Amino acid sequence: MSGTAKTMPAAEFGEAEFETLTQRLGIDPATAVDPRLGFVVAAARSTCRACETKEQCRLALSMPRLTVGDMAPFCPNVERISHLQCSGPGRNGQGPAQSD
Repeated sequence: MSGTAKTMPAAEFGEAEFETLTQRLGIDPATAVDPRLGFVVAAARSTCRACETKEQCRLALSMPRLTVGDMAPFCPNVERISHLQCSGPGRNGQGPAQSD
């Protein structure tokens, strides 16, 4: 056996779930580089990678209509995701100013 670690697909580390979840809930990818919210995205991504409820997450992600409430019973990121959903760029006047 070689001394190098075998690389695992991103889905096994929660990356696929994180990307799908944020996309389905309308969280702008630009939020990751927002100086106010980037650390929240990084923390949520890290939590998804270590999450032990991926099967429940995948089941919820397969639902035709997904809300944060669907994730609440099992998702350790529900508060972060909810915060990002409400605070991302262009949300409630909190994001970067729109030019006319």
